[in-house]
Amino acid sequence: MTNNTLSLWIKQILDCLRNLPDGGNADAIEKEWRQYEALNEPVVTIYGPYNAGKSSLLKRLLIDDGKNIPEWLTVRANPTTFTNDEVSVLGCRFRDTPGISNERVEHEIQATEALVLSDAFLLVLLPQLITAAENNHIISLLTGKFFGTKISKTFLPSSLKLVISRMDEGAGIDPAEGEEAYRKYVGRKQEELQQLLERNHVNIKLLEIHAIAADAYGSVGDNQQPYREDYDHSREWDGVDRLAKALKDLPSQLPELRQKTALRYFSLKGKQELQTLCEKESQTKEALKECDNWVERLSLLEIELNALVSQAQTNLKRKFEQEYSSLSKVGHTDEKEIASVLEPRLTEVYEQWQTSQNSELNKFAQKVEIELQNTSSRPAGQIMSKLLQGITNSKLPQPNRNRLIQIHDFLKRKPFPKERISDSFKVILDKTKYQLDDQLIQNFPNLNINELRKEIRTYNSIFQKEKMSPGLTHAHIIDKYKQQGGKLDGGQITQGSNLIEEFDSFRQWEQRTKIAGCLSLLVMELADYGLMFWAEFEEKRIQQNLKQEQKKAFEQITAAMNIVTNNCFEPWKQDVDSFREELESKKQTYIKNQQLLNDEVSKLNRFTGQLKQILSQFPV
Repeated sequence: MTNNTLSLWIKQILDCLRNLPDGGNADAIEKEWRQYEALNEPVVTIYGPYNAGKSSLLKRLLIDDGKNIPEWLTVRANPTTFTNDEVSVLGCRFRDTPGISNERVEHEIQATEALVLSDAFLLVLLPQLITAAENNHIISLLTGKFFGTKISKTFLPSSLKLVISRMDEGAGIDPAEGEEAYRKYVGRKQEELQQLLERNHVNIKLLEIHAIAADAYGSVGDNQQPYREDYDHSREWDGVDRLAKALKDLPSQLPELRQKTALRYFSLKGKQELQTLCEKESQTKEALKECDNWVERLSLLEIELNALVSQAQTNLKRKFEQEYSSLSKVGHTDEKEIASVLEPRLTEVYEQWQTSQNSELNKFAQKVEIELQNTSSRPAGQIMSKLLQGITNSKLPQPNRNRLIQIHDFLKRKPFPKERISDSFKVILDKTKYQLDDQLIQNFPNLNINELRKEIRTYNSIFQKEKMSPGLTHAHIIDKYKQQGGKLDGGQITQGSNLIEEFDSFRQWEQRTKIAGCLSLLVMELADYGLMFWAEFEEKRIQQNLKQEQKKAFEQITAAMNIVTNNCFEPWKQDVDSFREELESKKQTYIKNQQLLNDEVSKLNRFTGQLKQILSQFPV
């Protein structure tokens, strides 16, 4: 692996991070690396459980190298190191870290952070080796899983050193009295550690394993300024000189060590950013799902509102028809009489209907408001709101109390004005058979009924002659009619035909009346029995006419009922339409947010794919 290959790979990672929607952490990552890269000494991180002898080891290395002990370096039976402190010794920069597995989460976090930027590692273990509490931390580092890489690709054999510490305290063996037995004990411990690591899929060929007693018998203890001679009694067998010699070789390997550190660092940072992207993509998909659900939910609410309105209209029509049907059984024949009885009944029915429907609408509005409020309080809704604010500063639709919950005002509406029903009847009631002449004068001011008949006959004659002609149109017949001096246009011809029919119907009724009158005189002259027969016939005729008049009156009222129903329903429906517009507005907001979230998912998916591809092109 060349420096150019490594630099290009690092540049690709940083460029990809800078292209992320939020800019990523590229600048901070690059700055941190440049500062570390400028260090001219290998950084060695001492890592392991508390009370394993990490500080004692560092103290011994300093004394043997003729260095002073810094004030922060102390030795105690309980956790004493609380921060990541550094000191130079043996040509390296040693970083002492808080102990892991001491039930202090902040210590484990600090110790783990120290691993991110380090050229070599001293893993200091107690004689009982790796406990269950330490297993995840240590095995993750030794397999490379912590950095998201394989150990063979990102570590030199000299950069991982395992140290079994405090060996003078194990198995009841005194090294000073039985050095050979001690060495066998050391061999067994090293073999035991190798087997443990192999079971956890650690490549032990890349590891150095040392067994030491940095402060044999605790003879130095917490003495802050001991002398080198204080350790001479154990120097031949305590293993520290062998470890120190291996550490002294690290400065000469700095370029290779730093390359591997760069690989680990940028692989770790890239995968951390990738994990963040994947989590954000997952959250965005959840938010999109929530948005999709709400578009569907609002569509269903619109359907529910439409059903409520349709049912309300059906109920109003049914109630009006019930009142009208009950009145028709009484036998009224006069339109105005029917209207005078029906009007107050319909007004009362409408007011009851309006109160009932306003109550239903109010319940519906409250349900919509509660659902919108619940959306904002649910975790998925909060995630959606947060993501949308990050994308466009958009927000979730919030309940508009002025237009939703204030539907309560429907219940305070003024009573329905009676004039609305009266005006609806008036159009029908004012039209009687005696107004035919007025219609003739109004629609045909220059013609009387005979002249109108003549014009209609002329038009019909032309129509009969021309109706078999190819391409015949109404306009064609009108033109022929006009050429023969016709005075009417197309619309007037239709109106005139209808008016003549009404005139004929009325004239027939008049003729029958006159004929009946003449016959009555003749029958009176013939015989008394004839008079009785005629009287019976006339009575039947009058009864029949009475029924026809009653039927006609109710037909006119029936026609008026549709107008009355619509006039009563429309004002209430207009208020409902205002509420429907509010629902539609919220639905459109969610549809807009759907598109925003869809676009965001696509972008995140694209960036995730790019970053994965770059990280997979790991330089070897």
